[in-house]
Amino acid sequence: MKLKNKVCYVAGGTGKVGKGIVNEFLNEGACVIVSSRFKEKLENLERIFNSEKLFLICENVGSEEGAEKIKNYILEKFNKIDVVVASIGSWWSGKKIIDLDLKTYEEVMFQRLTTHFICAKTFLKYMVEVNRGVYTLIGGFHAQIPLKEAGIISIAGAGEIMLTKVLYEELKNYNIRINEVLLPPVGQKINENDIGKFLAYLCSDEAYMINGQIINLYGD
Repeated sequence: MKLKNKVCYVAGGTGKVGKGIVNEFLNEGACVIVSSRFKEKLENLERIFNSEKLFLICENVGSEEGAEKIKNYILEKFNKIDVVVASIGSWWSGKKIIDLDLKTYEEVMFQRLTTHFICAKTFLKYMVEVNRGVYTLIGGFHAQIPLKEAGIISIAGAGEIMLTKVLYEELKNYNIRINEVLLPPVGQKINENDIGKFLAYLCSDEAYMINGQIINLYGD
């Protein structure tokens, strides 16, 4: 029970990878909070797990107002937040960078990078106040491999890596662990439950020594 009595917020917990994380966090004894803009996704998650330790809130972590509401909901209910996992962002492909219109560029960058900024800013401010916590960003192989006709995903992913590094440098004097996990393409080498098991370990007290790392799960 690596996460027994821990209060864990999983941003993006209704996605395929997110569900694997939620599953393993519940297995390890955590109280798990998941948010989504879409009520039907939350209802589906509730049907899948049917756990008294799963708590759902219909809010958008991609807006400053929504992120604050999620944080306040958790603190009002549990009086603490121990762990945040930001498994945010969906896939996009279809055009070369030189053919990409500005609207699509801004939308993808907002979803893939700006939302990470909003989530990190909101929850890490709380962790600084209490001087403790574990914050983990979920990225992908695309952050280190330039992709043809999906280059904006690679650009946003590279920005997420730098966001992680900057957050670590700025907050390394606090009792806060900040790491990023880079995942392989969906269905390759490692499945979502294996990812969930690794995240449960990484976010537990057992992994106290792992901080400021970009952890590559997709190999060379």
